Amino acid sequence: MSLPSIFARRPDPSDASSAFVAEAQPAAGPGLGDVLLAAGGVADPRITRWVGYGLAFGAFALGIYDMLQPSILAAAFLLMVPLALLALIIGSPTSFETTYRRSNGKRGINGLVVFPFVAMILPDVYHAQLNPLLPAVPAAAAAVVMAPLAWLAMSRPGVASPWAMALTLIGCAAAYGYGATAMVDIQFDTSAGTVFAAPVLGKYAYHGRSSSYHLNLPPWGPRAQPDSVEVSSGTYDALNVGDQVCVTLHPGALNLAWYRAAVCAASVAAPAA
Repeated sequence: MSLPSIFARRPDPSDASSAFVAEAQPAAGPGLGDVLLAAGGVADPRITRWVGYGLAFGAFALGIYDMLQPSILAAAFLLMVPLALLALIIGSPTSFETTYRRSNGKRGINGLVVFPFVAMILPDVYHAQLNPLLPAVPAAAAAVVMAPLAWLAMSRPGVASPWAMALTLIGCAAAYGYGATAMVDIQFDTSAGTVFAAPVLGKYAYHGRSSSYHLNLPPWGPRAQPDSVEVSSGTYDALNVGDQVCVTLHPGALNLAWYRAAVCAASVAAPAA
């Protein structure tokens, strides 16, 4: 201990000047951790979380309804709900993180937020576009637009899994770009379409987390080579090898041709070239 510190005058509690000196000394401010926790708490209003999850479940139910009973009104809502959810996540990312019990209390983004984007694809599972890669162009554009917004969200104080948050937002934006393009092209197409009848050469199905059903067909319409088409489970079960299947080709509201294969009506005769 140095001499100046030994002979330094100790403040006397009874001395008014000493009390003034003690009060004038700045109090220790909050640490960085306290600031981040406080900011994270402010950015985590409970109402935002429940509104977001409500939108996610509502969109999923609406997607199932639109798949069974196609509706322009339902499709219009499905185009808006995912955008509203993305806006909520970007504005309050910590509201949509949850603690996973199987990962020792690690926090990450709740997988429920992807429900609206799955819902956009459900109504079109019985339809297919002749070139399924074309909607990938708007999907990539949506991902590029989302990238800076995702960076903003992952940089918000309190976000426990920033990279997971950013990648989820970019992935959801890409899924929206793809699903919205297909939905507008298919569900807003009011054309009657052109029917092509073709014999079933074979059939096969894939079963896993999801099931898909396919019929092997000879050349039909714009397809110059034998190929397979995806059909619903009901159409798959109703047709056998040698039966006629009718493929209805539509131009698409966005000029992306799409088709639907189903059991031929009684009025449809031999295969059309």
